[in-house]
Amino acid sequence: MTKPTNYSLLKDLPIKQYSLCLLILFSMVAFSCHKKQFKWKTRKKNTVELIEEKDSVLRLEGVSDDPRYGYTQDRPIKIGVASFYLGRNYPEKYFKSITGPHGEKVIFERIKSCCPFKTVNSSEENYQNVAVLEIYQAYYEGLEKPVTFYVNFFDQGKPLAPKGFLVKPFK
Repeated sequence: MTKPTNYSLLKDLPIKQYSLCLLILFSMVAFSCHKKQFKWKTRKKNTVELIEEKDSVLRLEGVSDDPRYGYTQDRPIKIGVASFYLGRNYPEKYFKSITGPHGEKVIFERIKSCCPFKTVNSSEENYQNVAVLEIYQAYYEGLEKPVTFYVNFFDQGKPLAPKGFLVKPFK
């Protein structure tokens, strides 16, 4: 003789709700098993040891001619150096190194990380060569609304100010 099973919870649910519950459960299981594959952005190791700095101001090489430089995730500001740990404060130092178009002080705030990508400049042991961009908002007095910037502090690039900003004088 078999013991009767208590299905009272299932009997109380209409068939549509029961089917919806199963569909949601199946979807959660299916999506949790999906492994995201990241595309390689950089296979070139950083060679720059440090970006020259003085009083937490980085020496930038001018203003970019590219109107998308820094403003889009596919053209981020690249300020990486060979030692990730020495360069981890570079995003903040970078924003202290630019000014508004008339020399206004730039105020900045880190918003979040986004946009994972593969790079040889991220730790293979700890992060499996996956890095993220950092999103910052910056503004200066007279700017109507904050500007959003994408910063890659894993990969090196020519450190420039984005179009619409100036390089703070390096003394």
